[in-house]
Amino acid sequence: MTQVSTTATSGSGGSGGSDGLLAAETSTAEVHDAELPAGELPVGEVSASERTLRAALDVSPDGFAVHLVHRDGQGRADGFSLESINTAGAAPHSAGAVDLIGRDLTELLPDAEGTGIPEAFRRAADTGIVQKLRTSYDSDDWSGTMDLLVARVDAHRIVATWRDVTDQVRSEQVLVDAYTRAQAAWDCLYGVLDAVEDTVLLLDVEAVEPVATDGTTTVRRARTVVKYLNAAAAGARDRGILVGRDLGDVRPDLETDHVLDLVRAAATDRPGCVRQLVLSSADGTVLGSFAASLAPTAAPAAHAVPTDNGTVPVRRGVVLVAKQTPS
Repeated sequence: MTQVSTTATSGSGGSGGSDGLLAAETSTAEVHDAELPAGELPVGEVSASERTLRAALDVSPDGFAVHLVHRDGQGRADGFSLESINTAGAAPHSAGAVDLIGRDLTELLPDAEGTGIPEAFRRAADTGIVQKLRTSYDSDDWSGTMDLLVARVDAHRIVATWRDVTDQVRSEQVLVDAYTRAQAAWDCLYGVLDAVEDTVLLLDVEAVEPVATDGTTTVRRARTVVKYLNAAAAGARDRGILVGRDLGDVRPDLETDHVLDLVRAAATDRPGCVRQLVLSSADGTVLGSFAASLAPTAAPAAHAVPTDNGTVPVRRGVVLVAKQTPS
């Protein structure tokens, strides 16, 4: 018969304190070597494995704790006392890790009922279903947001692990706020564009590139796809079914050689350049005026399709504004 006594403590990390091992109460167990089930590790190897696990948990940035479950007369969980805790878990508390052992959850986290943490503990202990929770907590020792996971080990113990996600949540909120402001600006811009009488389109323009076929060089017809159009450009039609279609399908009156030459030339310009085109009849009557410029960013091409020679067409965004005189 082999008698094993294990004690592991975790101090504050300062001088005179022990560190690196999970704080836990002393436990004594008797193991009969001859009665070990097949495949079980000998006592010495179990102790070494446990020490390795405890050391690994102590360097984890996440909190980790084991709690004893206390049950009422009906067998329902109604209390939890701390059995062991790692360094990260004990760090926010003013008391040392060893001093926390044995304390009830209500002592470790005063006034925590509103956070959902005690309820997650009870559900895990009573149902055996792993509980996951993102919650915020505010106390003298620690304030912030955590992701908590609670699982039942057996009828007498649960394990809880948690991660401080305060900075992550703040960063996510910054992104949400920035997106909200940007979306509001876009909505305002779209409202302005819909109020003007001129036709305004954002076009996705393919570069015109020569293609060699059968020893001869030809120019492949480049697509000009509508990515956005204002109310004046759409008329009474549903814009939702017009976006993504070729300019000739949406506004065949604009798919003329003069306008397409203007758009393709603008696609090769540097940002900030604006090209102008005025069409007039023989008697000098203005038939229409057009302006085109490179969009601040290239129009997105989420589903670029390779051409016959296996290359993906180069696309650039161009803004086209048209003022046409009714015939």
